Amino acid sequence: MKKMNKRGGFTLIELLVVIAIIGILSSVVLVSLNSARSKGKDTHIISGVNQLRTQIESDGSGSSYNNAFIGAGTAFPFLGTNTSGSSVTTAYATYNQIFADLHTNTAATVSSTTKAVGATALTTSPELIVVVNGASGTAGNPITGYSIHGYLSTGVYFCIDSTGNTNPSETVANARTLSVTCL
Repeated sequence: MKKMNKRGGFTLIELLVVIAIIGILSSVVLVSLNSARSKGKDTHIISGVNQLRTQIESDGSGSSYNNAFIGAGTAFPFLGTNTSGSSVTTAYATYNQIFADLHTNTAATVSSTTKAVGATALTTSPELIVVVNGASGTAGNPITGYSIHGYLSTGVYFCIDSTGNTNPSETVANARTLSVTCL
């Protein structure tokens, strides 16, 4: 009986083929992972905008809205003044938490989170825009309408307003008009 001389292991070419296949598969996974991350952040922004609307509506009285959210988020360069005074109310703290979460987890890196009160013009595309009607929040000028615009990774805003209208793809130009309704 003749013994066969059997060599163990792989040839260099076999190893290179396996390494190339692993490289191709990992690059495909990384590309799809980045897409999934963007979609996840967009979903987070939409959820945050909806959460902010829910908070505003729950603090409202039916004909007008609590002004606690006007001064919220002043750690970021927000426009408007805190009409609640220097003390932080529970509602004010809740709004700050929502604004901070949206700022931290924004879908795209743009200028600082901004809140617009009335018709103050914006020259940048902020991560979040909250617009209230006129000179609201001051005595005799209750907030009767608002719109919230969250910036998505696709370069558009998700908008929701006090009438319940939504626009999932509002342009930057429309968001900058600072209308209290979604355009």
